[in-house]
Amino acid sequence: MIKFRILEGKAKRYVLAFALLLVLIVLFRSWYSNTLPLAGDEAYHWEWSRPGHLAFGYYDHPPLTAYMIRLSTGLFGGGSEFSVRLPANIMLAALAVVSFMFASRIVSRRGLGEVAAMRAGFFAGLLVLVTPMFAFFSMYMSTDPPLIFFWGLTIYLAYIALDSGRWGSWILAGLAFGFALMSKFLALFLVPALGLFVLLSKRDRKWLARPQPYVALLCAVIVASPMLWWNARNGWATFVFNFALRHKEQSFSWWHPFGYFAGPLLFLSPGVVVMAVAGIWRGLRDWRKHDDRPAFYLSVSLAVPLIYFGVVSFVRSVGAHWLTGAWFAALVYIPCRWETMASEGKKTRCALSRRWVIGMALAITLFMHLVVYLAPRLLSMKWAYAGDPSRISTEKISELYGWDELGEEVEREYREMLGTQGDSPAGLFLICDQYGLAANVSFYSPSKLRTHLWCRKRRHGENYRFWDDFESLEGQDAIFVTKASGRRLQSRIESLDEYFGKVQDPPGLFVVEEKGVPIRAFSVIKCYDFDGRIPEL
Repeated sequence: MIKFRILEGKAKRYVLAFALLLVLIVLFRSWYSNTLPLAGDEAYHWEWSRPGHLAFGYYDHPPLTAYMIRLSTGLFGGGSEFSVRLPANIMLAALAVVSFMFASRIVSRRGLGEVAAMRAGFFAGLLVLVTPMFAFFSMYMSTDPPLIFFWGLTIYLAYIALDSGRWGSWILAGLAFGFALMSKFLALFLVPALGLFVLLSKRDRKWLARPQPYVALLCAVIVASPMLWWNARNGWATFVFNFALRHKEQSFSWWHPFGYFAGPLLFLSPGVVVMAVAGIWRGLRDWRKHDDRPAFYLSVSLAVPLIYFGVVSFVRSVGAHWLTGAWFAALVYIPCRWETMASEGKKTRCALSRRWVIGMALAITLFMHLVVYLAPRLLSMKWAYAGDPSRISTEKISELYGWDELGEEVEREYREMLGTQGDSPAGLFLICDQYGLAANVSFYSPSKLRTHLWCRKRRHGENYRFWDDFESLEGQDAIFVTKASGRRLQSRIESLDEYFGKVQDPPGLFVVEEKGVPIRAFSVIKCYDFDGRIPEL
């Protein structure tokens, strides 16, 4: 690896420019992330990190996200969006550094010179910073930011290990893979991706008969062992959910493959996708003709999960974010390709490609940041994606509004209702019918009130079942918060009637307004004398 201390002139300027750009973007994202309310999933992951909830595993995913949030909120206070999202900002900034080092290493080993190596590193890091999906996950704290970082770090360290053969590199690669597994089970795709490369590459096939890769896997298992221990004690809940329950509903729909193949054009930008797909083809061709190991390595690490989920998309909806970590390989490959083009005398074509790829990615990312200011106009469009209208629609933008006000209203109702219980209070608890709503009500109430989940079992958010102890709440009163209206609201009231001695009807209505215009509404229902039965809804 080229040492920074020996860099001079233009090569050094690329490093300094990248460092300055990285610092400025991290500072901007730190500010911007504190201007938007937490999404339901973000608040739910914050719930994971709370005292009494922190564990070595969760129903939905492995636990690393919870520990990152706990560390950040412990250092910077748990009441701000900034402290919850800071780990995401750090993870994606660190990924940009890994991308810089990865691309500069590849170009340097090709003998194209220090300037070309640092330029490739600069543009690789820049692509991580401006590509829409990666920019989004720098300000959205879920299980994805740590997965994306440790995915990228794993393939970088594994590449170094394959090159150098050093035990230290193999062990570091194994540890990085272990942390990726502690983030999300999608990390398992690293095994077939890197395994296929080793199997097909004559130079690297020798590692199949050597102990280093297997010791690296053992290191990964050791890192992931707390999560495995928790699952062994809890019916392998995370595994059952991720490998069985969430895949039950499978049926063909043209919208599924359409969304899968068209989605990256928006979430990554057309330039990145076109260059990446061309890069896979070129990487395979250059490997066969010129033994281009780096191109083949990056191509395989992207192609394996890309092809697998492409097939899966014909029978079920595939989340656009599931492949974000895999696309990291493309962001490293593209700048390396640009330097190869420049070295072949195609400087004009190289410059045009750079402007097209970076310009389109930056334009979509800037629009994404402006959505909050365009929200009222987008709300009026009443648009929904036919493939998944319940989750992808302009109406979802209404969730940008009213959380602080709702949290204060719920806490006011809570204090008022508790005050009416007199000198011998029976107790009071909060319940909601959606896990994201429950988590947001808790986060945005000034005292961070505990909430419970009151709904039938669903695909996500089921970790509340591990926390809720309804039998211990017998005789207490409750406040029920819901977004439901019409028949759905009446159904909720009927379910409450079965378990409480008295339920407020009609319910209280809390309306969120923006500039005097009603945006959304919540029903806040007072319930009395809970019978202590576990709700079977």
